[in-house]
Amino acid sequence: ALEAGDKVRFTIGGTATSGSFTKALFVINGVFSPEVTLKRPGTDEFYYEYTIPQGTTSFTIDAHIYHDSLGWIPPIPTIPS
Repeated sequence: ALEAGDKVRFTIGGTATSGSFTKALFVINGVFSPEVTLKRPGTDEFYYEYTIPQGTTSFTIDAHIYHDSLGWIPPIPTIPS
């Protein structure tokens, strides 16, 4: 039973045979998060701490992870500046 003002963490991780993942980006209800480099302690999962806004009753969440040689996975059509 989440409420406005509660904080949740969204995470994404991946594995690669070469190269590494260096950052992540989340799109929550159509709004881009800043690029994040924080990792969940003890893991290689990037996380974004999100505060649930007033009036929000459902979520659509998209997550993208950046590989140092492959770029964004999955590709992002437009990265906000």
